[in-house]
Amino acid sequence: MDIKQTNQKTTYLNLFDIADSSRKEVHLSKILAYVMAKDERALRAFLGLLDIDAIKGKWRSQLHENASVCIEKSYSDKGARTDIEIRIDNPKVFIIVECKVKGGKATEGQFKKYEPIYNRQEYNDYKKYFVFLSHQSGINLLDSGDIEVIDITWRSVINSFWDVCNAEEVTDFRDFINYYERSYAMFNQKEILVQDVDAQSVERFERLFYRRDKVNGAPLYFAPYFTRVSGKKEGISAISKILGIITTKDISWEKVEDRCRKFLELASKDEEAKERILAKWQEGVDDEQEKGTVLTYYFLDEPVRLKPPLVKKNTKDSKGWIGGMISKNRCVTFAEFMRNSVLFDNNP
Repeated sequence: MDIKQTNQKTTYLNLFDIADSSRKEVHLSKILAYVMAKDERALRAFLGLLDIDAIKGKWRSQLHENASVCIEKSYSDKGARTDIEIRIDNPKVFIIVECKVKGGKATEGQFKKYEPIYNRQEYNDYKKYFVFLSHQSGINLLDSGDIEVIDITWRSVINSFWDVCNAEEVTDFRDFINYYERSYAMFNQKEILVQDVDAQSVERFERLFYRRDKVNGAPLYFAPYFTRVSGKKEGISAISKILGIITTKDISWEKVEDRCRKFLELASKDEEAKERILAKWQEGVDDEQEKGTVLTYYFLDEPVRLKPPLVKKNTKDSKGWIGGMISKNRCVTFAEFMRNSVLFDNNP
């Protein structure tokens, strides 16, 4: 790693660049923990992002003093070692944060490995949280008992830090934000999920809802391609923003309603629109018949319509999702979507 070049007066890197020179997730999690331990604004912003009621109000001013932050703590229980632990003794809150970088995604197995930690007698009276922190959101609803499982992204953490950081200050807090933006912010995400859909999937889409086999990754938009058997005019005629992703078994509205309401709180301030979308989501969930299978569900915003629709063009030069059946779980970048759109027939 070159820290300073010849004829360069000084290095543009800060200590966090050096500490995380190999770009491993364990390094980024250590740095995050350090910043939260060092600067009370970072800890407050992170906990505020989790919407933990116990840290609000009268406890806020003493939050940093009452908190302990620990990294890579090892336990004999199933060989567990946590990335970050946050413990607050007044009020009583215990949090384990599982950190992933780039395409990494926390698994149900990792959560189960940590369950014996939460069951220790010392945490009997604590509010317990398990946080998946990754670059690609998509909550997994687990049988977690009294442990609240929360899914957040690095981008949401950094945005919450920007909200409380002074642009002119020279601190470790500001250095961390700058370091993250320089090293991770441009991570290439496949933004658009493009899929062939049949008649049953059309019904789901009309309810702003889509279902796939369990997958990792979190595209930002969904562009359904209505096939000839779908009963709709063939082609891509709409694109919807994905407001939330839930992976679970035996889905029910009672199980997901609170999470769905949080998706909408983050997405819109239009109360009428939120209630309209929520009603459609409930219809979609209530109509699901799959039992005993873990599936990934997408909760969509009201679509933007494309007129005329984009229709597949049969060509010898076509690749991937042009000129044939779109492959399962096909995600593309905006740039790829636009390039391939040129190869479509645009029928009036």
